[in-house]
Amino acid sequence: MRGSLSDDPSETSAAVGALVRDSQWDAFRGTRENEAVSAEDPDRIDLPRWTAPVFSLFLAALVPWIIWLGVSLPSSHTDHFYDVTWVGFDVGLFLALASVVWLAHQRSTYVEIAASIAGTMLVVDAWFDITTSTPGWDRWEAIGAAVFVELPIAALCWWLSRNAEAVRRRRAASMLSRISPPRSTIPPASRRR
Repeated sequence: MRGSLSDDPSETSAAVGALVRDSQWDAFRGTRENEAVSAEDPDRIDLPRWTAPVFSLFLAALVPWIIWLGVSLPSSHTDHFYDVTWVGFDVGLFLALASVVWLAHQRSTYVEIAASIAGTMLVVDAWFDITTSTPGWDRWEAIGAAVFVELPIAALCWWLSRNAEAVRRRRAASMLSRISPPRSTIPPASRRR
């Protein structure tokens, strides 16, 4: 019966495979042609086929926007909300790092998402600290903070994210191997005679 697990490992494996194949991704993907690729290469995942083309359009739209900003924006600007901008960003960075702490403490697989967000925010923080600092000591202080604090922590966050993903994949493979152990060509001792 589909959806229930039996005592036979091969039936259990087939049921698990059917549940995976019938997941909600099928509605987005349209076909199942990518399943063979992801089964052969564990570093590749099934994504909806529209993902790369849609994000390519986003990327293409960003190019003229960047050019327009580079040409039209003034080289200097006084912002009346400079303090609110930085305090707001640093509160967001605090929440991202707090999420990493909480999820790591809970040993949650969601730590990979929080660590990716925190790492990205740290790089953005370093970039804007350097580019908005005044020349002289302020700029050197921003560069030092970027090189010795923000970027190393960002690298640690990205390492944590990648490591958590690899651990999750190994755990999933291990669980699947327990459901359906590889078939042995050597018969059990009770059948040898």
